[in-house]
Amino acid sequence: MVCLRHGKPSLVAMIPVIFALLCASTHAQTPKETATIRGRVLDLQTGEAIAKASISIVGQPASAITGDDGSFTLANIPAGALELRVYTVGYGLLKKKIDLAPGATLALDLRLGQEALRDGQHDIQQITVTAKPFDPVVADAPTQYTLDNSELQELSTVLANDPFRAIASLPGVAANQDFYADFAVRGAGPAHTGVYIDGVLVERPTYGLEDSGNIGSLSVVNGDIVRSVSLLPGAFPANYANRTGAILDIATRDGARDRIATRVIADVLGAAVTSEGPIGRAKRASWLVSGRQSYLGYLLDRLGVGSGLTLNYSDVAGQVAYDPAPRHKLSVFSTYGVTGTSRNAVNIASQSLSFFTNGAARHGMSALHWDWLLSPNTLSQAQFFWTSDHEYDTNPASAVNLDTTTNVYGFHQDATHQFGHWNKLEAGIETRLQSQNRSSFTEWNYAKKVLLTTLLPLDSYSQSAIETGAFFQDSATLLNSRLTLSLGGRWDTFTPTSQSVWLPHASAVVRATPSTSVTLAYGQYAQNPTLLQLYGAFGTPTLRAERATHESFALDQFFTERLRLHVEFYNRQEHEDINTQAS
Repeated sequence: MVCLRHGKPSLVAMIPVIFALLCASTHAQTPKETATIRGRVLDLQTGEAIAKASISIVGQPASAITGDDGSFTLANIPAGALELRVYTVGYGLLKKKIDLAPGATLALDLRLGQEALRDGQHDIQQITVTAKPFDPVVADAPTQYTLDNSELQELSTVLANDPFRAIASLPGVAANQDFYADFAVRGAGPAHTGVYIDGVLVERPTYGLEDSGNIGSLSVVNGDIVRSVSLLPGAFPANYANRTGAILDIATRDGARDRIATRVIADVLGAAVTSEGPIGRAKRASWLVSGRQSYLGYLLDRLGVGSGLTLNYSDVAGQVAYDPAPRHKLSVFSTYGVTGTSRNAVNIASQSLSFFTNGAARHGMSALHWDWLLSPNTLSQAQFFWTSDHEYDTNPASAVNLDTTTNVYGFHQDATHQFGHWNKLEAGIETRLQSQNRSSFTEWNYAKKVLLTTLLPLDSYSQSAIETGAFFQDSATLLNSRLTLSLGGRWDTFTPTSQSVWLPHASAVVRATPSTSVTLAYGQYAQNPTLLQLYGAFGTPTLRAERATHESFALDQFFTERLRLHVEFYNRQEHEDINTQAS
């Protein structure tokens, strides 16, 4: 230290002090007290790279955007404790706390999930097992196309965040237009395509009215709570019942188990709010609630656009999942929604009495699911479920045109046992009780073939039916995993017609090389007539189940883990068509 007793310090005397301060400043900015973070941002489920994801550090200006390969670099970061935030469209926000040592270069793989999962007691960074992009979601399905939550968000149209809109982009699917949720698969229409939500066959999977006109339709499932959607276009496994065309399997997701998260999504038709979080300190349970509300009808009314052009809807869905013990999982999923429309009365050839001007419908569903791991090789899955659909339409004079309610109560029990690594046996039973009350009216006298000035009853019945079925399937992997054989079938009976059907199913997968496989599949399927087809005004009580035979041959060639060539030849033959029987 330099100290002068008299006068001001001279420049020469201050030189040592200035030199010491400069040295101290240089020492404080050496690379030893900064660090570098390098890494990649990947999809939690598939392991695929995520481009254009944003990485930032809380309280610091440092940030980066991932490249096409998901990589990023944050250089010259002050060492110490810090928190990373990673976000991109279609994924939940990830928060990651780290501790950087001075001079270190830290390598990270940050995995983003569709849920708003965050760093905490259940850190998602500890999950290292991921599925490949083309790994099957539905076991033993010879052909399937699967979309996860992020893909559903990307493929859904700006009109609505609707999983059914995204299905239209898959091979073999044809859709009318964006305003409608209905679609056909390989020529099979909506009536022959089974929609399963968490294992429950839903008779009416879209919001809409029977006399839909130009009001559009929307699926009853909010896309924000869906984990994955799998389309099985043909030769699907024997555990799916009562459809002859194709299967759409929708799996909803559990809520986050670390902390509460909420997000809002808006589209042209309406807006949705989703909230989720853990239950209890142990975080062995979670909850998820999501609601949707349309506003397009309100906007069109304010703009003076004619009524009846849009579908007004609102719904709410919720799920609670709980792990009471290491080998048990309980979950409850429920959804309830209402929809309605109104349109101006018309007078076309005096047929205004049968023209509905106000229509309302509601849909409800609840399912209790219990998974029980009886042993390391045996899994039991049981489910109780209920669905309800109601529609009420009136004409310009406020007279009822249609009043119908359908309720379904059911139970199914599945069991899977693994005999070593090479053989798996699956079996299950299911019972469904369906009841329907229906009243409809018309101004057309079919007997005299004239129009009336009053409404006549058309359909008027209250009927029920019980469907009971059982299935089994045995799958064997042979020749060092080069050959997989599946044999099985199902048996179903239908009380109104006292008909029983036996439906065999078989498939074989030959893996010629690690990247080349050939699949052959065969299956028979049946679909029972509806209660309206049996007991309506034009019903036929002696109708038999529609039948179909599926045959397919597929070749898969993998060039990389994410690039596949799929070529398929298929044949579907339909037998005992309902329309042919009725005529």
